[in-house]
Amino acid sequence: PVQSLPEHLMFAILDFVRDAHAFVKCESVCRAFCGLLQSPAGIGRKLWEARPILYAQSFALSPQSDVGNGGGGGGLGVG
Repeated sequence: PVQSLPEHLMFAILDFVRDAHAFVKCESVCRAFCGLLQSPAGIGRKLWEARPILYAQSFALSPQSDVGNGGGGGGLGVG
């Protein structure tokens, strides 16, 4: 029965199957990533926890400024 289908219909079916396969792969990766973000041991908590930034180094503020007194070496690296 498959051999009796027109060529354009076969290509349409193959395109549909290829797109469905790509969708399922994307969905599984998204679900795995969301699970990693939501799990207590995953990276999600670490991504959202507050970290001090040395603004004086990052934005080249004056040394007298009290903004850059906290901090762990993060920042944008400007300056």
